[in-house]
Amino acid sequence: MAQLFDRLGSLYQLPQETIDMLNSTFGETITDEETIKKIIIANGGIDPMALLEKIQNGDTSIDKEHVNKMIKMVNHKSNPLIEELWRMGEDIECMQISHSSIYLTLKINDKQFNCLLDTGAATNIMDPTLVEELGLSDYVDYNAKGIVMGIGTGEIKGMIPYIEADIDGLMCQLCFTITSFNSGHNCRCILGLPFMLFYQTSLNFENRTIKIQGVEKKLIILE
Repeated sequence: MAQLFDRLGSLYQLPQETIDMLNSTFGETITDEETIKKIIIANGGIDPMALLEKIQNGDTSIDKEHVNKMIKMVNHKSNPLIEELWRMGEDIECMQISHSSIYLTLKINDKQFNCLLDTGAATNIMDPTLVEELGLSDYVDYNAKGIVMGIGTGEIKGMIPYIEADIDGLMCQLCFTITSFNSGHNCRCILGLPFMLFYQTSLNFENRTIKIQGVEKKLIILE
C-alpha cells in the first residue's frame, strides 16, 4: 500500500507529511479488505477496486474530491468521536454509500427514456442533447432565456411550453426548461415538484410505485 499512496502523492503533489500520514494509517495497520471498505465509504460509493487500479496506473482522471475525502477520513481516524460515529453507523452503511435516484419511463415521439423524479427541482428540465435526439428542436422557444439555480447554476437555453409524454401508458401534458446538465450527470431529463403537484402524485416507497392522478405506475430506482 505504501507504493500506492506514494503514487497518489506524486499525482496530486501532496505534501510529504500527507503521504506519510496515508502510509502510516493504511500501510501497516489495516488489511487491504478493510482499506477498500473504508475507501468506498469515504468516496461516496464509487467502485473501490476501480479507484485503486486508477491510482496504481497513474490515471490523472481521478476526481480530486475523492482524494480530499480520503485524506479527511484519515484525519478523522485520530478523532475518538468520529471513530465512534463510524462504528455506530455500521448499521446504516447502505445509506452512507448509496446514491439512489427515482426515475419514470417516458416516451416522446416513439422514443423511450428514463426521467429523474426530483422533489427538490422547481421546474422540469431537459438537456439540449436529448431535445435533439427526440426531434423536439422545433418545439423550443429559444427566446426564453435566463438562469436556472439549484446546486450550482446553469444557462436556460429555451423552453418547451407544451409537449405530451407517455408515462408508462398514461398520457401527460408537460413543459420543459432546456438547460445543459453538469458534466458526469447520469440523466438528461428531470420531472420536478410542479409536475408532482399538478398531477397530485403520491409515492409509495414500500411498493416502489407512484400514483399519478390516482393511476399507479412502477418507479425505477437506480444507484
